[in-house]
Amino acid sequence: MATKTAPATKIDPPIGVAFDANTGKAVTLGMDVYPAGWTVYEANAQWHLGYLGDLSKVWRDYTGKGVSVGVYDQGVESAHWDLAANIDKSKELVDDNGNVLSGEPVFTSDDLHDGAHGTSCAGLIAAARNGRGGVGVAYDAKITSVNIFDGNSQASDLNWVIGKGSGFDVISNSWGFSPFVITSGWSRGAPDGWDSLTSQVSDIARDGRNGLGTIFVKAAGNDFTENVTDGLNLDRHVVTVGAYRQVDGAASYYSNSGPS
Repeated sequence: MATKTAPATKIDPPIGVAFDANTGKAVTLGMDVYPAGWTVYEANAQWHLGYLGDLSKVWRDYTGKGVSVGVYDQGVESAHWDLAANIDKSKELVDDNGNVLSGEPVFTSDDLHDGAHGTSCAGLIAAARNGRGGVGVAYDAKITSVNIFDGNSQASDLNWVIGKGSGFDVISNSWGFSPFVITSGWSRGAPDGWDSLTSQVSDIARDGRNGLGTIFVKAAGNDFTENVTDGLNLDRHVVTVGAYRQVDGAASYYSNSGPS
C-alpha cells in the first residue's frame, strides 16, 4: 500500500521520573523524539518507534530489504496476517538427521511454548507495511523462526543452534539465563560449559554475512540487576539491548544494567 510520508517534526518527550539504579540520581532522555513520520495509524500508534530516531528518513533508504533475520524464540506463527509476507521458510534449520526443524510454536499447557512471545518479537522486527495492525522497524526484512524452546527439537541445544546462526544476517535473542555467578564458568542451558557457547557466538561473528559477521542481538534481561550475571551479555560479539519505557524513553525499572 502506498502512503505519503509526512515531514518529520520533533516533539518534546513527556517528563517522567527516571533515575540511575546505581546512583539514585535523576536522569533525562538525551535524544530527540520523533513521530513515526506517517499519517496512518499503522505506525503512529506504536510509541516505541519515536524513540529510535527519525525513522521517516531512515525508511527512505533502509527498510530491511535483503536482510535475513533469525528469530531465536518460542516459535513464530508464520501464517499471521501481519507476518506472512515476510516469513522465509527456506532458511529453517536442518538437524543432524536431515530433518527440517519447524519454526512454528508448540502449543502446550506450558506458557513458555505458546508462541506469543516469538510472534510478538517477529512483529516488532518485520511486521509488514500492509496498512493493518503494526509495522516492523525493518518491515521489508525476511524472518525465519527458530524455536529454541521446543524440547523435542535439536534447536533447543543452544550450542548447536547458535553455531548454525551464520546463515542469518541478524539473530534476535529475546531470552536469557537466570542470574548466576559468572566466575562459575557455567550456565543453565550450556551443558558443555560456558566456553563452548561463547565460542559459537565468536564463530558466527567471523563467518556470517560472507565474512562480515552475523549480528547477534540479545536481551539484557528483566531482573533489575547488573547484567554481569549473564556472561553472554558481556561477550564482545553480542549486542546487548535493554528495555525502555513509554513515558519518557528512559530505561524501564526492571531492565538489567551494566557495562555492556
